[in-house]
Amino acid sequence: KFESVYGLLAARNNNIDESSMATDDLFQADDEPSRQDDAEPTASGFGGSAFLAFLFYQTIFAAIASIFVWIEPVSSGSGIPEVKCYLNGIDLPRVVRLKTMVCKVVGVTFSVAAGLPVGKEGPMVHSGAVVAASI
Repeated sequence: KFESVYGLLAARNNNIDESSMATDDLFQADDEPSRQDDAEPTASGFGGSAFLAFLFYQTIFAAIASIFVWIEPVSSGSGIPEVKCYLNGIDLPRVVRLKTMVCKVVGVTFSVAAGLPVGKEGPMVHSGAVVAASI
C-alpha cells in the first residue's frame, strides 16, 4: 500500500550528499521505516469510524450545553434583549445573577465545542451586564 512512498523516500535518500545529510534531522540515511506487511491500520473504538467518534463527541458537548440552559433558562439566547429590557426598567427575574453568567459562559463554551453557530457578542454583553450589576 505504501510502496510508492517508500520508493520516493529511498530515491530522495540516494540523491542526498553528505553535507546536507548532517542538517537533515527528520530523515537519516540509515533509517528504515518499520512496517508490518500483514497488519492494516485500524481506528480503535466507534466501529473504526472517525465520523461516529466525531458525532458522539459533538452530541455530548451539545447535551452538556443544554443541561446548563435547563439549570438556568435565562442564560439561553444571546442575552442582548434581556439586557435591553433590564436597562429600560423591566424587571426580569434572575437576569443579572452570577449563576446566570456561569451557566451562559459554560453553555456557550460547550456550544462552540459542539460546532453550533453561536455568536460571541451577545453572551459578552450579557456577561458584562452581570459583572456591572454585581459591582
